[in-house]
Amino acid sequence: ITLGIESLHGGFLIVFDDITHIIHIQKKEVWRDVATQLAHEIKNPLTPIKLSAQRVLKKYNEGADDFGEILNRSYSTIIQEVDNIKALVDHFNSFARLPEPKLQELNLNEIITEVSDLYRTQENLKIIEEYSDNLPPLLLDKMQIKRAMKNIIDNAIESFLKKGTIKISTEFFSDGNFVLLQVQDDGKGMEKEELEKIFLPYFSSKEKGMGLGLAIVDKIISDHNAQIEIFSEPYQGTTVKIKFFAPT
Repeated sequence: ITLGIESLHGGFLIVFDDITHIIHIQKKEVWRDVATQLAHEIKNPLTPIKLSAQRVLKKYNEGADDFGEILNRSYSTIIQEVDNIKALVDHFNSFARLPEPKLQELNLNEIITEVSDLYRTQENLKIIEEYSDNLPPLLLDKMQIKRAMKNIIDNAIESFLKKGTIKISTEFFSDGNFVLLQVQDDGKGMEKEELEKIFLPYFSSKEKGMGLGLAIVDKIISDHNAQIEIFSEPYQGTTVKIKFFAPT
């Protein structure tokens, strides 16, 4: 509901505008697009599965000498494509059914360090860490924050042309009683049009995938009553800023 107040001959006119129905329609449109995209992604591996099955049947009916070879190759194709469908559905399901966070008072630096340790041996990647040592404990779900960080770092790595640097920092702002987590990369960045859609659950600028990674991040951060912003320019890198509010 929006509220407008206008002066009217010495008095005031208060105008209420209920936009609940507009938000509802927008959400329906987003999820309609999600369903369409999911159906498209599932349909793609069904084609090689069907063709492989048809090829096996044809060779069998012909009594072909290379039937055994065709059977093995077709079997491998079918298993691989079925696994792809399962991974796709599992990924989507993980977004649709994210559990409620189990919050505990934890040190954000320790959680982030556990995640960054996973990437230290990765080639063509340099990680710079600047952690403030005066962070207050925050109410966090450790597993979900780790998952969000992995998605953010993975997106940064995928933006590198050949190699790149990721800078991770934390800072406590006592005047606002919040901790700011920043993840900066020097990757290829994003156009304004991409940036505006980055949290939509069906959007992806990649050739493969449904673009659920940052949608999941957004959901996790929202469930922690935190705030996330992403800043990016083409070939100028991307910066992710997450503001966690300390318990009072």
